Amino acid sequence: KIRAMRCLFVLLHFIDPHAAPQYIPQIMSAVNVAMNVSKDDFQRLRLLAVRSLSKFVGGLMIHNVMTVGSNLSSIVVSLFPVLHEYKTDVLGQAATTEAAALLERLVSNEE
Repeated sequence: KIRAMRCLFVLLHFIDPHAAPQYIPQIMSAVNVAMNVSKDDFQRLRLLAVRSLSKFVGGLMIHNVMTVGSNLSSIVVSLFPVLHEYKTDVLGQAATTEAAALLERLVSNEE
């Protein structure tokens, strides 16, 4: 699962921003699966998921902010697992920090 999430993160470099909205269901599905894993290395997987979501949403905000708006609730809900409780390990803290930064970008509408 970690390898798959790394591949997704790299593949996001190659998605044409104008065609990105059609991939929202697939990206959100992959992120949600990664966020809800509770096995070994789940913090690493969640961090990769938050980074992937942040990268994808950042591209959407530049070229298609209306799409972000219409999917805002799904984006925010997918971040709940990393925002739900404060983590003491480095990966958990990094995931929480990046999720909070994404929420701040969404609120301020900054690319």
